[in-house]
Amino acid sequence: LVLFGKNMSNGQQMEIPELSETEERLLKKRGFLNEKIDQELLFAKKNNRANRKCEIFDRKVCFLYKTDS
Repeated sequence: LVLFGKNMSNGQQMEIPELSETEERLLKKRGFLNEKIDQELLFAKKNNRANRKCEIFDRKVCFLYKTDS
């Protein structure tokens, strides 16, 4: 198999599907974390006026999720 003008060995050919699977898993994880962030922000906005401590805690949780991804 020739890719970008270079011959690829069988080991390299086997790595390509593994990389695409890894990329797919990482994209799913990113999507999940983005959904979780949106949920936490919505919850924080909803509790903004009612409970200030709850809002501060939720913002900390959102910050932790953002730093993980």
